[in-house]
Amino acid sequence: MGNGTDTITAKGALLTSAAAIIRYYQNRGDLPTPNGFADPQALNQFLKGYCALDPTGGQICDGFLIAPDSQEQVVNLWRLAAFVGNALDVEVRSPDLDHVRDLLAGGSPVLLALSLTTQDAPAGGHYAGGHYIVATGEASDGSISIMDPNPAFGKSNLNDYLSGSGGMKAAIAAAVQMIPKTPVSRGFLAVGPPIFDITSVAGSCGLNLDLPSITATQPPTAGVSSASIFRVRFCDGAQSLYQLDSIPLPLVAAQNRGSEPRPKEAVATSNAQLTLTDLGNPGNRVDLSGTSTMSYRIARSGVQWTAVPQSLSFSANSTLNAASFTPDLSPGALFSVFGSGVAGPGVKTSVQIGSLLAPVIAQTPFQVNGQIPPDLLPGTYNISLSSPYGTAQQPIQIVAVSPGIFQVTDQLGAVLNEDGTLNTPDNPARRGQVVVVYCTGLGAVARQGNLMVAQVPAAGLVQGVT
Repeated sequence: MGNGTDTITAKGALLTSAAAIIRYYQNRGDLPTPNGFADPQALNQFLKGYCALDPTGGQICDGFLIAPDSQEQVVNLWRLAAFVGNALDVEVRSPDLDHVRDLLAGGSPVLLALSLTTQDAPAGGHYAGGHYIVATGEASDGSISIMDPNPAFGKSNLNDYLSGSGGMKAAIAAAVQMIPKTPVSRGFLAVGPPIFDITSVAGSCGLNLDLPSITATQPPTAGVSSASIFRVRFCDGAQSLYQLDSIPLPLVAAQNRGSEPRPKEAVATSNAQLTLTDLGNPGNRVDLSGTSTMSYRIARSGVQWTAVPQSLSFSANSTLNAASFTPDLSPGALFSVFGSGVAGPGVKTSVQIGSLLAPVIAQTPFQVNGQIPPDLLPGTYNISLSSPYGTAQQPIQIVAVSPGIFQVTDQLGAVLNEDGTLNTPDNPARRGQVVVVYCTGLGAVARQGNLMVAQVPAAGLVQGVT
């Protein structure tokens, strides 16, 4: 820790905790021993000498990661698999106590990262750095038994840390489960300051592993001090495309202090030390440090994961009816545009069809939803998107009507019964009752009182019967 009174550093505590979990599985016969049984010394020597190769034969030596700013060494948990013949998977879990108890009930020890605060200072204590322990089981009273690698603390129950017993109080910063199985995919690893996120078409990839610093003098608060948190983010690579967005720490810290807010139109810039490592074989490493653009497009180039500054792009056939997901579009219809870099954090993407602005309803880095201007006449138009990463356009066809029914699931449409409940096989409508169908693409509308009524009459068919 940072107060100079400890007999073991946080690096040593993490190494010892990881070795204890691996040894536990080895003793049970769940993990092999190609490099011997795990202990802190053996694991330390292995990780110090561990190097993967990139396609050119260059070495990627990252058994220990280097925390930005503080230059602390942190065990690369995703390289521990090599010690046991790649038979170990690492999963970042929620640090919620109930979730930790569920993992323990399944017979799996849990690695916990703690943020420590001393309780003996006049002002109520000061931050004492990070520490690592292993949660080993649940006691009869619901408390959690632990293995504490630091004999100076020597605690055996998590409650002793959470309650501040002995003058040292802790909050759980992160939880990690190490599972004896071959990883489905090696994916890639992003490492750097705490203010970055990675998303894919499927949403956010993985969970942040925010590790508390050994030497920081303030509690780790995201966005306040890059030296207080070291972020590691693993993505399994199941998707073909990702976007990494980073927000510069000085700007976020200024916001937290109530000073000048971040300009909404600004693209995040920073000189933070970020690295992206392909964990495949061969691997690849991309240094994202010292650049002005802190939004990257992460994709496969052959068999390698690479990262390049993000730019906006979408194809001619990627503007679709938001309900039917077909190219059928009409005046007033809701649409979805799928692409890369179509949106960025804190900046609203604008969409123009012909000479008219199209209202934007929702946006993610890979999808923008909006509405075709209702006054647009059928014909061929260019749809143009402008995001923080540029402007791009593609031609689209507008027809008079393009009906599409929204879906709740692959098998269920967005159809409500007369009582407002969802229409399902187990909750059908009765003959003669009214159902409400949520759809789009019924064409141009005209005002009738308080309603906007479709000018082309709509007909509903049930099993082919009007």
